[in-house]
Formats: sequence, C-alpha cells, structure tokens
Amino acid sequence: MTHGTSQENITVQASPNLALIKYWGKSDVEKNLPATPSIGITLKNLTTTTTVARSEKDSVVVNDIPVDIERFTPFFDSLREYFDSKDCFSCYSRNNFPTSAGLASSSSGFAALAFGAGKLLDPGVSLDIISGLARIGSASAARAVFGGFVSFPSHAEHADKIHEEHFWPELRIVVVEISKTAKTISSRGAMERARLTSPFYREWCLDSEKIFPKALSALANKDLESLGPFIRSSYLKMFATMFSSEPPILYWKPESLVAIRCCEEMRLKSIGAWETMDAGAQVKIFCLEKDVSKITQVIKEALPHVGILISEPGPGPKEILQKTV
Repeated sequence: MTHGTSQENITVQASPNLALIKYWGKSDVEKNLPATPSIGITLKNLTTTTTVARSEKDSVVVNDIPVDIERFTPFFDSLREYFDSKDCFSCYSRNNFPTSAGLASSSSGFAALAFGAGKLLDPGVSLDIISGLARIGSASAARAVFGGFVSFPSHAEHADKIHEEHFWPELRIVVVEISKTAKTISSRGAMERARLTSPFYREWCLDSEKIFPKALSALANKDLESLGPFIRSSYLKMFATMFSSEPPILYWKPESLVAIRCCEEMRLKSIGAWETMDAGAQVKIFCLEKDVSKITQVIKEALPHVGILISEPGPGPKEILQKTV
C-alpha cells in the first residue's frame, strides 16, 4: 500500500445518505457492524463541508462548536491502524442543514472526515476502504461515501453502490423540517437501548432481511408504488422497537404525525407520497417529480410554519477548493 503525502490539509464536501430501508442496531457494537441490511440515497443539495488537516492532536469542531473527541477516537484510531500512521488530525466541519436533528448529519460528517483523512494519508485509497473506515464513526456514513443509491448488507464492513445518482431522474425527496433542535437521545444510544430492551427487536431484524431483496427489486424497476410500502413498513417497524424500549424513545412531535396523516390522505387520492422518518422529528417523503408541487401544497396548508426542502439523488464526497483551518 502506498500512503503518505506532503499535502497538509484537504477540504471535502459530502451529503447525508437517507435510508429508505432502515439500518437500526448493531450486530457487533465494537466494530459498529449493522444488524440489519439497509438501502439509502445520497441527497443532493444537503451538504457537510469539512476541512481536515494534519495536527499535533485530534480535534473536531462542528458548526463552530468543539465536539467531545471521545466520540471520534475509535474512528481516528482505526484510521491510524489501517494506514500504519502516527498522524493526528484537526477537523472543522459545517452543515447547511440542521445538525443531530434526524437528517443524517452524522452520515455526511463521518463520510467527509473519512474521505478527507483517507485521501491525505493515501490519495489512491479506494472508496470501499473509506466506507469501512467511515463505518467506525457512523454506520450510515458507510453509505454516504458513495453517491446515488447504496446498499449496506447486515454484518458487512462497507457499503456498496448499486445505482448511479442519475439512475432514477424522476425521483424526488421532500424533506419536511419539523424541528431544527438537536435530539436529546443520540441515534447510537437509542439503537442500543432498543437492541437491549425492546421485545420486538429480534423480529425487526428478521423482517428487515425479508424486506431487503424485495425493495432492491422494486428499486431496480423504478417502481415507487411497489417500493413505497416497503419504505413505510421499514420505518414504522423501526419505530416500534423504539416505542417498546425501556424507557420508550419518542422522537416524534405532533407535527410529525400531521405530515404522516397528510401522506396517507394523498395516497388515497392517487398521489404517490411515501414517507419515512429517522431518529428525529423530520419527515421525508419519497415521490416523483410530477407530484412535488401537490405534496408541498398539502404539507404547507396543514403545517404552514414548517420548512420544506426538495432533494433528489446526489453525488458522493468530493474534494473542493482548499482552505486552511
């Protein structure tokens, strides 16, 4: 392996990867391996911009706020072990969307960090290796290392791209910003609580394995009417493990349920609006481009004070014009 460059810093832009078939829980906590298979889409226009620089010690700043380095230590240690390096890194990161609020900011954050640090240590490092390293920080980040449509099998060490970003040009994601406030329970903590205490957790894992190949087939056929019920089933069963945990995990807000009900009503009127949620209050709606205006109108009438973002499948991490930290 060739690694080590004279380059001292790199600036990277990455986007979050939104799971339509959910990852929730770990089969190996130490290695951060997923207990369930997932399928995700890297989102265009939502970005994390991260500058990674060689430094005397590891440090991370997100949106101008220093972050507890212990959260990042397993990632940095794995990075150094893989590349046989003694380098430490400083990281300055900024998101153009709410952080730690259920919009997969950890996926884009660790994808950008792994891509930047990996390229500093070895410019020729493969995306599979970067995906495996990003996984140590956040399993969903393993998917965000790739653009377009990505799968991440259960127990796997890295994710795999399955379709390019332009594979389904009509697909859109309407993001309903219910709350910009950071959640009180981290995804990682919530997953572990569900794994240890929910009576439904084992069935959730088994059911995810059944849904996964069917969803892959529906996606390959660009068939939203077939894929949509799997999207909905996956997130609702994931939340069933949260609601049944001890103590229960409640990310939903009243407005989240209003958005869910709106989607139900739209589907009854033959508008293809298939919602999903993650560990947060935000609601994301998968639809086709032709239905975006109808969906946004319905949501705005029901929830006039929420923010709405329109996204579509986007690219993976890339290096951008460098700046010093």
